[in-house]
Amino acid sequence: MMKSNYQPRVAKLLSVCQFNYTYLQQLLHLLDEQRTSIEFDEIRLNLNTQDNSTYTETFELNMSWTKVSFLPDLSMTIRLYHDARLAEVLTYQQVSRLLAVYKYPNDNMHQPDEKYRVNAFLQHVLKSCLELVVKNPPPLREPKC
Repeated sequence: MMKSNYQPRVAKLLSVCQFNYTYLQQLLHLLDEQRTSIEFDEIRLNLNTQDNSTYTETFELNMSWTKVSFLPDLSMTIRLYHDARLAEVLTYQQVSRLLAVYKYPNDNMHQPDEKYRVNAFLQHVLKSCLELVVKNPPPLREPKC
């Protein structure tokens, strides 16, 4: 068995988490208490609040495909740290409690930098959703009178 010499790049992970916070905040501005999902051409994105406290907020993100049946749905739990302006993936699919470093090889075949990769994947998902919103803005809400 090989030993892992991987050293996590904390600055790189924090940078991705900062982008995730910004992108997630932009998506959350499109939602309100009555609306927890955004539907694009072939994608439905649901963001449900699980926990809300003074400095943190935890969301369940689910993304499903409306016209494609062979792709699995995406499920993540994300914690926003409002004081640090960071968003971190806590769980991904059925993997809970992502470690910063995994020995490689391992029984579950996690990459040595799995935590960074999952957060970078979230960054791509959120950025793509925001680009879709720009191309296809959601319908305007009726003003409250």
